[in-house]
Amino acid sequence: MIKKGNWIIKNTRLLYKNPWVKFKEDEVVRPDGKDGIYATVDILPGVAVIAVDKERHVYLLKNYQYAIEKFSLTVAGGSINKNEEPLDAAKRELKEEVGLVADKWTSLHTADEVTSGIINSHTNMFLAENLSEQGQALDGTEEIEILKIPLSKAVEMVLNGEITHPVTALLVLKANLLL
Repeated sequence: MIKKGNWIIKNTRLLYKNPWVKFKEDEVVRPDGKDGIYATVDILPGVAVIAVDKERHVYLLKNYQYAIEKFSLTVAGGSINKNEEPLDAAKRELKEEVGLVADKWTSLHTADEVTSGIINSHTNMFLAENLSEQGQALDGTEEIEILKIPLSKAVEMVLNGEITHPVTALLVLKANLLL
């Protein structure tokens, strides 16, 4: 038996696994002492990058989100490859998705998934500045339209619900406070 906080795990069953995600179900003793089950999803850690130019414009991506079946506004981001440092992943994602490289990088720490009670994953967040264009290198799953908008407008878009992606909203608000 393994203790996890006030929970006791009696048995774990792997339900599904691929290179990016793993679904598990634990037989547990809950904090109230009763038997139960608890399902979790482990997702590779990722990165998210808000790129801000000298005129305080941000680069947002309008792309189709397969799981939620709609277009969404996000910052550049993706999974961290095996043996890759988070900053290196952030640099790679910014170049691939937006076609930008940055001379100045600031770590804005990490964010847990919104449903952290079920999903085990975190996103390393970065602010990229002193930008230059290098050309996109999209993969076959990406349909991206790049929007360059004032940071102040992006803040309004978070507040009025046009930007609903949690990490993107958090990065817009953090960048606004820092800059």
